[in-house]
Amino acid sequence: MDRRAYIRTMEAFIAIIITLIFIVFILARQNTAEVERSPLDILGAVSQDDAFRNCVLGRDVACINGTLEGIMPNRYEYLYNLSADPRTVLQGLPAQRVFVESYLFAGNDSDYDPVVMRLFYWQR
Repeated sequence: MDRRAYIRTMEAFIAIIITLIFIVFILARQNTAEVERSPLDILGAVSQDDAFRNCVLGRDVACINGTLEGIMPNRYEYLYNLSADPRTVLQGLPAQRVFVESYLFAGNDSDYDPVVMRLFYWQR
């Protein structure tokens, strides 16, 4: 009886060692997905501009498009979404690498009307 207990204990230790070797060597070699930063900081640059801020809070599409077209390089196309719900889904994005920037415009001094602007852009 004593010998069989010793063999079972050795089997358990060997199983633990094999499991640890698998975790360390096999799983550690898998590449983890890296988060790539967006190459442009469009919303960071224009978020401090009061005129653009008023365009977003007023949901003035012509004003927003005019400002973005003046700032975006010609090699990029873009779509944007204005909503109070940050989980709103935008349709019509291409099946290629799309960069996303988002910014919360909380309102002005007298009126709290939060608007989340999400800017999606990609190379042509």
